[in-house]
Amino acid sequence: VEAARIAVQSGIPLAITDGKDVNNIRASLNGEGKCTVFLPTEHGLRQRDRWIAYASEPAGRIIIDDGAVAALHMKKSLLPVGVLDVIGDFAENSVVTVETAEGRAIARGITNYDAKTIGNIKGQHAKDTKLTEVIHCDNLVMED
Repeated sequence: VEAARIAVQSGIPLAITDGKDVNNIRASLNGEGKCTVFLPTEHGLRQRDRWIAYASEPAGRIIIDDGAVAALHMKKSLLPVGVLDVIGDFAENSVVTVETAEGRAIARGITNYDAKTIGNIKGQHAKDTKLTEVIHCDNLVMED
């Protein structure tokens, strides 16, 4: 199922069928055989976004509040005010998992700051810190 999710988000259709019978494979390719088909999303992920989402190993986790969750779903950047906690010791420009307070992973992104800096500015409004986005929206890939 994970492979199917990666394929369809990359713009690639996928069919799962019994591969023991070559005729079944041919029939499935023609849409006639017994198979489960996963159709690609309308706009597949860019190569860079696929790397962020699937090919990189997260170096840490950032826990965010409900307001930040809503903002990310509206394709906004992650700001310090929405950060509740930072888990792990990672450098600037690291890929991290972004999670809700309940521990559900909702995104992966490339950080603008290291873990210590994010920990120091978490919960602060932009006017209270000289630092802006923790993760810019262009460096963020939402999960399903």
